[in-house]
Amino acid sequence: MKKGLIVAAGSPVSPELLRKLSAESCRVVAVDGGYRHCRAAGIHPDCLWGDMDSLHPELLAGAAAEGVKVERIPCEKDDTDTLYALRRLQEEGMKAVDIVCALGGRLDHLAANLQTLLYAAHTGTACRLVDDGAIAEALLPGEHLLQQEGFPIFSLFSLGERCEGVTIRGAKYPLSDYCMKNDFPIGVSNAFLEMQAQVSFRSGALLLIRSRE
Repeated sequence: MKKGLIVAAGSPVSPELLRKLSAESCRVVAVDGGYRHCRAAGIHPDCLWGDMDSLHPELLAGAAAEGVKVERIPCEKDDTDTLYALRRLQEEGMKAVDIVCALGGRLDHLAANLQTLLYAAHTGTACRLVDDGAIAEALLPGEHLLQQEGFPIFSLFSLGERCEGVTIRGAKYPLSDYCMKNDFPIGVSNAFLEMQAQVSFRSGALLLIRSRE
Protein backbone atom coordinates (compact mmCIF):
# COMPACT_ATOMS: atom_id res chain seq x y z
CA MET A 1 0.00 0.00 0.00
CA LYS A 2 1.39 3.39 -1.01
CA LYS A 3 1.75 5.58 2.05
CA GLY A 4 2.40 9.29 2.32
CA LEU A 5 3.44 11.53 5.19
CA ILE A 6 2.27 15.10 5.78
CA VAL A 7 4.33 17.18 8.20
CA ALA A 8 2.09 19.96 9.45
CA ALA A 9 3.03 23.19 11.23
CA GLY A 10 1.59 22.40 14.68
CA SER A 11 3.39 21.28 17.81
CA PRO A 12 6.57 19.34 16.98
CA VAL A 13 7.09 15.66 17.65
CA SER A 14 10.35 13.97 18.53
CA PRO A 15 12.91 13.76 15.71
CA GLU A 16 13.00 9.99 16.20
CA LEU A 17 9.27 9.63 15.50
CA LEU A 18 9.45 11.93 12.50
CA ARG A 19 12.36 10.00 11.02
CA LYS A 20 10.56 6.69 11.62
CA LEU A 21 7.38 7.87 9.88
CA SER A 22 9.42 9.33 7.02
CA ALA A 23 11.23 6.02 6.49
CA GLU A 24 7.87 4.23 6.29
CA SER A 25 6.52 6.59 3.61
CA CYS A 26 7.15 6.77 -0.11
CA ARG A 27 6.21 10.48 -0.24
CA VAL A 28 6.97 13.14 2.38
CA VAL A 29 5.26 16.51 2.14
CA ALA A 30 5.98 19.47 4.41
CA VAL A 31 3.04 21.82 4.84
CA ASP A 32 4.03 25.44 5.34
CA GLY A 33 5.80 25.77 8.71
CA GLY A 34 6.08 21.99 8.89
CA TYR A 35 9.30 22.42 6.94
CA ARG A 36 10.92 23.65 10.17
CA HIS A 37 10.11 20.32 11.82
CA CYS A 38 11.62 18.44 8.88
CA ARG A 39 14.84 20.44 9.11
CA ALA A 40 15.06 19.88 12.88
CA ALA A 41 14.82 16.11 12.32
CA GLY A 42 17.26 16.10 9.40
CA ILE A 43 14.57 15.09 6.92
CA HIS A 44 14.55 16.26 3.30
CA PRO A 45 10.88 16.36 2.21
CA ASP A 46 9.91 15.75 -1.38
CA CYS A 47 7.64 18.80 -1.49
CA LEU A 48 6.76 21.93 0.41
CA TRP A 49 3.16 23.05 -0.10
CA GLY A 50 1.20 25.83 1.56
CA ASP A 51 0.33 29.50 1.65
CA MET A 52 3.63 30.05 3.54
CA ASP A 53 2.06 32.22 6.23
CA SER A 54 3.95 30.36 8.98
CA LEU A 55 7.36 29.94 7.32
CA HIS A 56 10.15 32.52 7.36
CA PRO A 57 11.16 33.67 3.85
CA GLU A 58 14.76 32.58 4.46
CA LEU A 59 13.63 29.02 5.19
CA LEU A 60 11.43 29.08 2.11
CA ALA A 61 14.36 30.18 -0.04
CA GLY A 62 16.56 27.57 1.59
CA ALA A 63 14.09 24.80 0.79
CA ALA A 64 14.08 25.73 -2.89
CA ALA A 65 17.88 25.92 -2.92
CA GLU A 66 18.07 22.41 -1.45
CA GLY A 67 15.93 20.99 -4.25
CA VAL A 68 12.61 20.74 -2.40
CA LYS A 69 9.72 21.21 -4.81
CA VAL A 70 7.99 24.32 -3.49
CA GLU A 71 4.41 25.17 -4.36
CA ARG A 72 2.72 28.25 -2.94
CA ILE A 73 -1.06 28.01 -2.75
CA PRO A 74 -3.50 30.89 -2.11
CA CYS A 75 -4.20 32.03 1.44
CA GLU A 76 -7.90 32.49 0.67
CA LYS A 77 -9.22 29.04 -0.20
CA ASP A 78 -11.72 26.44 1.00
CA ASP A 79 -9.17 23.75 1.92
CA THR A 80 -6.78 24.06 4.82
CA ASP A 81 -3.17 23.51 3.79
CA THR A 82 -3.29 20.06 5.40
CA LEU A 83 -6.49 19.04 3.62
CA TYR A 84 -5.02 20.34 0.35
CA ALA A 85 -1.96 18.14 0.87
CA LEU A 86 -4.13 15.12 1.68
CA ARG A 87 -6.18 15.58 -1.48
CA ARG A 88 -3.03 15.93 -3.60
CA LEU A 89 -1.60 12.73 -2.14
CA GLN A 90 -4.89 10.96 -2.85
CA GLU A 91 -4.59 12.09 -6.49
CA GLU A 92 -1.10 10.57 -6.53
CA GLY A 93 -2.53 7.21 -5.50
CA MET A 94 -1.70 7.16 -1.79
CA LYS A 95 -4.02 4.73 0.01
CA ALA A 96 -2.68 5.61 3.47
CA VAL A 97 -1.53 8.96 4.85
CA ASP A 98 -0.05 9.84 8.23
CA ILE A 99 -0.26 13.45 9.39
CA VAL A 100 2.28 14.48 12.00
CA CYS A 101 2.76 17.69 14.02
CA ALA A 102 -0.99 18.22 13.83
CA LEU A 103 -2.34 17.35 17.29
CA GLY A 104 -1.15 20.42 19.20
CA GLY A 105 -1.08 24.14 18.61
CA ARG A 106 -4.18 26.17 17.79
CA LEU A 107 -7.48 24.63 18.83
CA ASP A 108 -9.24 25.57 15.59
CA HIS A 109 -6.50 23.89 13.57
CA LEU A 110 -6.86 20.77 15.70
CA ALA A 111 -10.61 20.71 15.03
CA ALA A 112 -9.94 21.10 11.31
CA ASN A 113 -7.44 18.24 11.38
CA LEU A 114 -9.95 15.97 13.13
CA GLN A 115 -12.49 16.79 10.42
CA THR A 116 -9.81 15.98 7.85
CA LEU A 117 -9.66 12.46 9.30
CA LEU A 118 -13.35 12.03 8.58
CA TYR A 119 -12.94 13.39 5.06
CA ALA A 120 -10.18 10.86 4.45
CA ALA A 121 -12.29 7.99 5.76
CA HIS A 122 -15.24 8.96 3.56
CA THR A 123 -12.97 9.12 0.50
CA GLY A 124 -11.32 5.75 1.09
CA THR A 125 -7.96 6.74 2.59
CA ALA A 126 -6.55 5.26 5.79
CA CYS A 127 -5.45 8.40 7.61
CA ARG A 128 -4.00 8.99 11.08
CA LEU A 129 -2.93 11.99 13.14
CA VAL A 130 0.22 10.87 14.93
CA ASP A 131 2.37 12.30 17.70
CA ASP A 132 4.54 10.86 20.46
CA GLY A 133 1.66 10.45 22.90
CA ALA A 134 -1.37 9.63 20.78
CA ILE A 135 -2.76 8.40 17.46
CA ALA A 136 -6.16 9.56 16.17
CA GLU A 137 -8.21 8.14 13.31
CA ALA A 138 -11.82 8.07 12.10
CA LEU A 139 -13.82 4.84 11.93
CA LEU A 140 -16.80 4.16 9.69
CA PRO A 141 -19.56 1.60 10.39
CA GLY A 142 -18.50 -2.03 10.57
CA GLU A 143 -16.21 -4.18 12.68
CA HIS A 144 -12.79 -2.89 13.73
CA LEU A 145 -9.92 -4.67 15.47
CA LEU A 146 -7.98 -2.17 17.56
CA GLN A 147 -4.30 -2.82 18.21
CA GLN A 148 -2.70 -1.58 21.41
CA GLU A 149 0.79 -1.05 19.89
CA GLY A 150 2.11 0.66 23.02
CA PHE A 151 -0.99 2.86 23.46
CA PRO A 152 -2.87 1.19 26.35
CA ILE A 153 -5.65 3.78 26.63
CA PHE A 154 -8.24 4.41 23.94
CA SER A 155 -11.21 6.75 23.63
CA LEU A 156 -14.14 6.75 21.23
CA PHE A 157 -16.27 9.79 20.38
CA SER A 158 -19.19 10.18 18.01
CA LEU A 159 -18.22 12.42 15.09
CA GLY A 160 -21.85 13.05 14.20
CA GLU A 161 -25.04 13.41 16.18
CA ARG A 162 -25.04 9.70 17.04
CA CYS A 163 -23.54 6.28 16.38
CA GLU A 164 -25.94 3.37 16.59
CA GLY A 165 -25.10 -0.10 17.83
CA VAL A 166 -21.70 0.63 19.38
CA THR A 167 -20.26 -2.57 20.84
CA ILE A 168 -16.86 -2.75 22.57
CA ARG A 169 -15.20 -6.02 23.57
CA GLY A 170 -11.79 -6.77 25.07
CA ALA A 171 -11.73 -3.49 27.01
CA LYS A 172 -12.01 -2.46 30.64
CA TYR A 173 -15.36 -0.77 29.92
CA PRO A 174 -17.39 -2.84 27.42
CA LEU A 175 -20.50 -1.68 25.62
CA SER A 176 -23.23 -3.63 23.87
CA ASP A 177 -25.46 -2.19 21.13
CA TYR A 178 -25.14 1.30 22.59
CA CYS A 179 -26.25 4.57 21.00
CA MET A 180 -23.25 6.87 21.40
CA LYS A 181 -24.07 10.58 21.06
CA ASN A 182 -21.84 13.58 20.56
CA ASP A 183 -23.11 15.43 23.65
CA PHE A 184 -22.05 12.79 26.21
CA PRO A 185 -18.42 11.56 26.30
CA ILE A 186 -19.05 8.05 27.62
CA GLY A 187 -16.27 6.64 25.43
CA VAL A 188 -13.38 8.55 27.01
CA SER A 189 -10.41 6.79 28.68
CA ASN A 190 -11.12 3.13 28.08
CA ALA A 191 -8.30 0.59 28.33
CA PHE A 192 -7.17 -2.54 26.51
CA LEU A 193 -7.41 -5.75 28.53
CA GLU A 194 -5.06 -7.52 26.11
CA MET A 195 -3.15 -6.43 23.02
CA GLN A 196 -6.36 -6.09 20.98
CA ALA A 197 -9.94 -4.89 21.41
CA GLN A 198 -12.96 -5.06 19.11
CA VAL A 199 -15.31 -2.23 18.19
CA SER A 200 -18.33 -2.44 15.92
CA PHE A 201 -21.24 -0.11 15.11
CA ARG A 202 -24.02 0.23 12.54
CA SER A 203 -24.22 3.92 11.66
CA GLY A 204 -22.42 7.23 12.05
CA ALA A 205 -18.67 7.70 12.49
CA LEU A 206 -16.36 7.37 15.47
CA LEU A 207 -13.20 9.22 16.39
CA LEU A 208 -10.69 6.76 17.86
CA ILE A 209 -7.83 8.16 19.93
CA ARG A 210 -5.22 5.78 21.34
CA SER A 211 -3.04 7.29 24.06
CA ARG A 212 0.11 6.27 25.91
CA GLU A 213 -1.18 7.57 29.25
